[in-house]
Amino acid sequence: MAVELVEVEGAAGRLAVRVDGREDLAAAVERLGLARAPVLVLVGGAAHMSASDAAHVRDALAHAIVPVVERAGATVVDGATRVGVMELAGDVRAELGARFPLVGVIAAALAGEAELDDRHTHFVLVPGEEWGDESELLAVFAAAVADGSPSVTVLANGGDIAWDDVAFSIAEERRVVVLADSGRTADELAAAATTRARSLQESGFVVVVPVTDSDAIRAAIARALGTSVP
Repeated sequence: MAVELVEVEGAAGRLAVRVDGREDLAAAVERLGLARAPVLVLVGGAAHMSASDAAHVRDALAHAIVPVVERAGATVVDGATRVGVMELAGDVRAELGARFPLVGVIAAALAGEAELDDRHTHFVLVPGEEWGDESELLAVFAAAVADGSPSVTVLANGGDIAWDDVAFSIAEERRVVVLADSGRTADELAAAATTRARSLQESGFVVVVPVTDSDAIRAAIARALGTSVP
């Protein structure tokens, strides 16, 4: 089927498309007018992120992640809603006057229920009715935007769904930069002290950096995106 633009409640004036599956993702990229570019996938904490963890992640976004994204001419892909790391991405993009495309991917049935972050520039509605149903297609959509360009996933904090987000990024052979000491899933994965954490670490795609070390974050992301450190 042809991928058409749709109206999304809470994101008036933003470009949005609805897809039926992974076979539509390349067409979705074209319909949204997104150029082939390096991609940073941002996954992690949402409603249960503590204030202190959020403050650390905000600093990492402002002082390390967004400057590298701008230097690389990259697109950022995340989970679309006005909560947690996704809201922080919208906040920092607006505060810094950054120009990178910020694309939110969300399960279609939730798009009318959740508060979308209207600082995002584009939205993709994928099949699904529950949180986490978007995880696989989010990872594949990022690959469609990159279209062979470098890409990287950043994990900050996170709950149960973040484990799937990381696994799907690794399935796309995408390096995952884990912000240690940002809380919950990121900390468990960084420590590699559990079976599921060790399994992902053993993939060879996981890089751990402290959330408070802006220099290390900039270097890890710049290396993954094939650009210089700003």
